[in-house]
Amino acid sequence: MLDETAERDILHRLTRIEGQIRGLRRLIEDEYSYEELTTQLSATLSALEKVNTLIVGYAMYNSLKEADIKEEKHIYNKIKSVIRNLKL
Repeated sequence: MLDETAERDILHRLTRIEGQIRGLRRLIEDEYSYEELTTQLSATLSALEKVNTLIVGYAMYNSLKEADIKEEKHIYNKIKSVIRNLKL
């Protein structure tokens, strides 16, 4: 389960993604160029990948926390760094 800060962060990002998707719909309806459409689609996919990475990071952190491992913050930061470089 996500803590309050993580939940707020992820929900904020999802709200922005909803706006991006509405923008994509408008681009299609207004017959914008394929280039503009694919640029916006790529940005939306990137934002979704970031949310996925954050959720995986929080899940790993919570697993470590429940395991009662010392130096949690240090371990969390290392895991976050590794996940940041992943393409999930």
